[in-house]
Amino acid sequence: MIQLTKDQHDALANNGQGPAKVVDPITNTEYVLLRAEEFARLKGTDPAFEKATEDVFQRHEEVLRRLA
Repeated sequence: MIQLTKDQHDALANNGQGPAKVVDPITNTEYVLLRAEEFARLKGTDPAFEKATEDVFQRHEEVLRRLA
C-alpha cells in the first residue's frame, strides 16, 4: 500500500467526501483518489449491498419452495 503525501491528504480533506484527481508528474497520467468504501460501492462489492442481495435471493428461494 502507498502512503498519501501531505499534498494528497490535503486535497482529499479539502474535497470533502468526493474523489481527488492526481497527476503522475513523470507520465502525466491522471488518477483519481477516492475512499475505499466508495470504490467498493462503484465496483459493486459493497458488503452491505452484497448482504442485502443475498437476503433477497434467500427469501425468493423460500417463496419458490413454498409454491412448489
